[in-house]
Amino acid sequence: MSYDYRAWRKRKIDRGEWLSKEEYLEKKRLKIEDYKEHSIYLEGVQKNLERLVILDTETTGLSNRDKIIELSIIEVIKGEMTDKIYHSYYKPNVKINEGAIKVHGIKDSDLEDKPLFKDEVEKIIKFIGHSKIIAHNSSFDMRMLNNELNFCNIKSYPEENFIDTLKIAKYLFPDSKCNLDSLCERFKVESGRLEGGKHSAVEDTKILCKVYQNLNKLLEDKDLTPYDFCKK
Repeated sequence: MSYDYRAWRKRKIDRGEWLSKEEYLEKKRLKIEDYKEHSIYLEGVQKNLERLVILDTETTGLSNRDKIIELSIIEVIKGEMTDKIYHSYYKPNVKINEGAIKVHGIKDSDLEDKPLFKDEVEKIIKFIGHSKIIAHNSSFDMRMLNNELNFCNIKSYPEENFIDTLKIAKYLFPDSKCNLDSLCERFKVESGRLEGGKHSAVEDTKILCKVYQNLNKLLEDKDLTPYDFCKK
């Protein structure tokens, strides 16, 4: 059977897996030991032990080949949301798969004029600062965020930097559904999701903050804190 390079290349492009020559050479050059530390971006950023951030992503899909197309991070101090928020859309340079579009409603054409993730990465790291990161099903958001950081030649955030509200909810309600919609129903949190149930990173961080507050109250009754659910 003959090898058809053009057909192979087209399949890669259609799946959003094709890298430009510059991207390929850059990715090939990178070594983990050469990745930059977050600390180089955090000069002058103060540590605040009472500060947390809540993070949510929307992506082109679920695989390691996929990219973040929307990121929202909100600041929480002493359990209360402040008015500080980081939010942006990004041009991913890969196609958004149909399944993902059904979830968040974001199309390729919506992102043509948006910045690349690498152009915003310094702002993102500075906003997160030294704080723990709260996310629902944090393993997914952590993987997608770290994939983007690694592509920018920056080290990953370790697992112990994340607090997973899904893990907390499963501990508190082992026999119940613990997705975000179910928790909103349980705690009578108005979800604010977009029309048709579409996900939005901004709305999801705001409603997750309210869910987190309710989970935290239940943990207090058990002499536990969200920090008990960080990976060690």
